[in-house]
Amino acid sequence: MITAPLNSAELAATGGTIPNDASAVILARPTTDLPLAEIGVLDDYLKKGGALFIMADALFNEDAFMQEDGAFNQYLWQTYGLRALDAVVVDPASSGQTPLDVISAAIFPDNAIAARLDQQNAPTLFSIARAVEVSETPPANTLNGRVIMSSEQSFGET
Repeated sequence: MITAPLNSAELAATGGTIPNDASAVILARPTTDLPLAEIGVLDDYLKKGGALFIMADALFNEDAFMQEDGAFNQYLWQTYGLRALDAVVVDPASSGQTPLDVISAAIFPDNAIAARLDQQNAPTLFSIARAVEVSETPPANTLNGRVIMSSEQSFGET
């Protein structure tokens, strides 16, 4: 596997695009919301069948990445029926050392990603996980779904 950094701000400013041979774009620990021009670069790539993996911390600073009313979060909701909520998951029923260390309580085996997870022998631990909403009626021609869920006793805390 070969990885290379990508400067979405530069691509947006110069009219560039994400290379066609890119298997996936990884957003690793972004801290601020994406400008519309950068969202446009990602949108073009995703429309061509690209994949996006978001690894984001729960941040509640000004103009935070994935804030509930932020431009990128709204794009994800309108385009894919997925959005982060301005809350972290608290799960008193399925947690590690604290209720913020959430252990997966359920996986969805009909999901291609979840099918490879071993819930019984290797449950997934999330430390300070962001609450995510998945639309029951996603936009047309969009597949979204659940991979891992917290327990029924979990809730979002701001």
